[in-house]
Amino acid sequence: MGTFVTPGLPPAPLPLTGLESFAIDTNKPAGANPAMASLTLAQLANSGYASAPVALTDAATIAMNCSLGSYFSVTLGATGRTLTPANPAPGQVVLLEVKQDATGSRTITTWTNVTWAAGTAPTLTITANAVDIVRLTWNATAGKWRGETVGKAYA
Repeated sequence: MGTFVTPGLPPAPLPLTGLESFAIDTNKPAGANPAMASLTLAQLANSGYASAPVALTDAATIAMNCSLGSYFSVTLGATGRTLTPANPAPGQVVLLEVKQDATGSRTITTWTNVTWAAGTAPTLTITANAVDIVRLTWNATAGKWRGETVGKAYA
């Protein structure tokens, strides 16, 4: 149960369903109304990466449902994986920990709907048990994620 606060009135209980609509700043010009977007409570709560990462299941195609949060992790168990992030909120920023299994040499060869600086996806650290961190930012205008490597070769 959340609390709704109106200036000048006492706080009132507000039952939340998780599917409320909130105004989101979409970088529109000054004076323009921001767009409305339907966000889940998980997206709002995890926008600061405060929770434990959502564990993704390794598979040929790794599905990342961004409505579940903004911090994810996956341990790669084979090479040639495809990562498919879906259900973004406008301006959502997602962190992804990509871990190598005990064998290492695992790769993500396709990053679905992600653009990279200079058009080049990162080369993952292939050392056994290494962790790389990638940040994806949803650009609603372009309809694509913008990817960047945050850190590499964590032990």
